[in-house]
Amino acid sequence: IVILLIQCALMLLFHIGLVGILLIIYLVRLVDYGLKPAQIIPVILLPLGIALIDAALRNTPYILVNGLAFTLYNAFAYLFAIRLRSEREARAQSANLLRELKATQTLLHDTAARDERLRIARDLHDTLGHHLTGLSIQLEVASHCKPEQAPEHIGKAQQITRLLLSDVRSSVSTLR
Repeated sequence: IVILLIQCALMLLFHIGLVGILLIIYLVRLVDYGLKPAQIIPVILLPLGIALIDAALRNTPYILVNGLAFTLYNAFAYLFAIRLRSEREARAQSANLLRELKATQTLLHDTAARDERLRIARDLHDTLGHHLTGLSIQLEVASHCKPEQAPEHIGKAQQITRLLLSDVRSSVSTLR
């Protein structure tokens, strides 16, 4: 408010001119402070008001035209400043959304990798675990049975070993 009063005094003393340009700069800064339009409209209309007062006090040529021109400059500066502020806010929001998207992508990638590792572990457990259990049982039976029955169990163990090796190759091929 103090700055605005000083501005008014300067405008009356120096007949608008360069002081009006300072008012435009001041108006743009007011938008950055987040004032509502109802609080800024008097600042926009200030040059016209000062010009009316100046015209009533003195007979200065073109003072009303200058006042109207600076009022229009103020209105343009106000609209421009609002646009810049909204673009700045949109850019900040866009940057935040981009950060969130990248974080989500990273999380999704990590989750997909974890799920794939779990799937591979389950596949290996299901295929290899079954055959290794059968192989272990056949070898155990072969170690406890009569010597003439051992070759039969060893043959079954070799057959299970070949199946196991085939499943390992198939799993590795699928993983590639």
